[in-house]
Amino acid sequence: MLGPRTWAAVCGLAGVIVVALALGEALRGRDVDWRQALQRAETARAGGDVRGAEQAWEDAYRVAMRARTPQALLDVGRAYLRLGDTARDRRTTTPRARRIFLEAFVQARERRDGDGVAGAGEAFASLGDREIADRAFDVALALATQSRDAAARDRIAALRARSDYATRTP
Repeated sequence: MLGPRTWAAVCGLAGVIVVALALGEALRGRDVDWRQALQRAETARAGGDVRGAEQAWEDAYRVAMRARTPQALLDVGRAYLRLGDTARDRRTTTPRARRIFLEAFVQARERRDGDGVAGAGEAFASLGDREIADRAFDVALALATQSRDAAARDRIAALRARSDYATRTP
């Protein structure tokens, strides 16, 4: 038979578990939401519906900002560049995509996420912004070195080499 204190502790623990599970489900739902919105944007873009693609992209952007994950922001920034290509307006979309990539870089660095920082480096390299790309790759390599993750160092170095090659070829 459980005493009143033990019973209270069990109930308290059960409550914490329920809240944690609900929070985890909500976070997974957010992750799906930005990906679903990006899929809608891509579908509209591929069909030539620039306005519909912009609206779906705005939805994805809002959800990605709430989710605060570097990968969400990188995917949203890349999608925005594709939208600019479709609308033949890359000059307008590049500055906003750059700001989104910078936010992803900052978030990844704060989380000590070397792969996320390297992804931001790759995104900046795709814009031809070698200075920030190099800085991001340096930070990513430092994070991998600090964590003694040789596989991460190799992945980041390979990504940097591919990004460097891609920005230097015609």
